[in-house]
Amino acid sequence: MYNKDLLKKRQIIVGNKADLLDLDLDNNKKNILELEKFCGENKYDLFIISAAARSGLDELINFVAKNLNDNFKPV
Repeated sequence: MYNKDLLKKRQIIVGNKADLLDLDLDNNKKNILELEKFCGENKYDLFIISAAARSGLDELINFVAKNLNDNFKPV
């Protein structure tokens, strides 16, 4: 079981392996746009990263660190 208070906390979605995406392909571009729309509608923060290429990691780490400092309340 989980604590229902978790549903009230800010949520993020992290898409990894961005280095493998070919955004010139319409299907990949469409999927990213749908994910962005979904996250926007549900108030999720979205980060597309590539751990292998170290792309987007600084933004993700900074976001998590700031939000942990600003909003940390144990459940």
